[in-house]
Amino acid sequence: MLFFYVFIILAAICSCQSSECERPSDTPVSQTVHLDPHFLSKTAFPNSLNTPTHVLPIDGGASIDDRGQLYVVVDCWNNRVLYTSSLTLPLKEWKALITNIGTPHSAAVTRFEDKRGGGSGSDKFWIVVEATALNSLTCLAVRIRSGNVEVLYGHSVAVEGERPHKTIFIEDYKSFFSLSSVGPLLYLTRLKVESGGMEQPVSIPLPFLEGLYARSFTHHSNKFYFASHLGIVVAELVADGVSQEMNLLKVVEVPGEMEYLNDIYFSNERRVYITWTHKNSVGSSTGESGGICVMKGLAEGECVGIKDDLGLEGTPYYLSTDLDGSLLVTEITESSGIVRFREDCGEGEFAPLVCQVERMQGSFEANSADLEEKWRLMS
Repeated sequence: MLFFYVFIILAAICSCQSSECERPSDTPVSQTVHLDPHFLSKTAFPNSLNTPTHVLPIDGGASIDDRGQLYVVVDCWNNRVLYTSSLTLPLKEWKALITNIGTPHSAAVTRFEDKRGGGSGSDKFWIVVEATALNSLTCLAVRIRSGNVEVLYGHSVAVEGERPHKTIFIEDYKSFFSLSSVGPLLYLTRLKVESGGMEQPVSIPLPFLEGLYARSFTHHSNKFYFASHLGIVVAELVADGVSQEMNLLKVVEVPGEMEYLNDIYFSNERRVYITWTHKNSVGSSTGESGGICVMKGLAEGECVGIKDDLGLEGTPYYLSTDLDGSLLVTEITESSGIVRFREDCGEGEFAPLVCQVERMQGSFEANSADLEEKWRLMS
């Protein structure tokens, strides 16, 4: 039994030791990603989504299927990451990319060229997912063919800070960035993709977020935007080839009830979406659920609530853009589901802010005991 726990700890903290991690491991991912013992009994609701935090659409072209699309869905409370060629398919027809991973929150992807193991090279992707409860990132090199995802190899990267919460790939930097959400000091972990492999992780401290809780961040117009309890924190990355640091530019305040921000998202229509957990519901199963609002810009007027327009019963969490330009938003905690909507709904004063709203998956409605347990592990 002692060996079992030691093995889990080593798996959580391992990372590549060479200067470039081209092929860290050929071990099946089921043996490289381990579950915290606390989660071994958390198998409730396996046939439904339970706190889906993020949807990652992947444009794979002909390597996927006739439609060239695939969706990776992070099913946080079920400790798994799923994928499907269509969000409208029954959940029983979806497939698991990875299971037994401690409360993942988001996923990010990039294509890479690698001729090893056959294939054209264009059908290979890096997918990075957080193992939030284990303070690490799971990096998977996969091949996507005919709607199936084959894991070629993978490795785990320990992060500085605690509970990595949001990971994105930024093309300008050819890198994955992942945000630790809590701790005395928060960090961005940078994983640069080079020649099909990954370089050593670089930890970038965020001193302006010291002592705060930050669930998400995004990159827009050469700036980084952090969703924190302080508000929306805007910063820029300064790199001179030797060192990298993040410089604070400004803080955009938000109303008090929006104190616990979940996400800030810039859409293709030049709108800004903000989601939040209501401050009265933090740590409680009886408080108000969170909300979602939209504005033309961070300095352009009121943020208009659209939760009722989207028919959301739970707390809105992360947003993403589908391949057809529509938006996807997940809802968690009080109710679990995925909603798709469009924002190009006409012009003029009376044009609706959102239209063509469609519930793709859902919903599992939590009871009080479920909510208390979620808050204990997710906050």
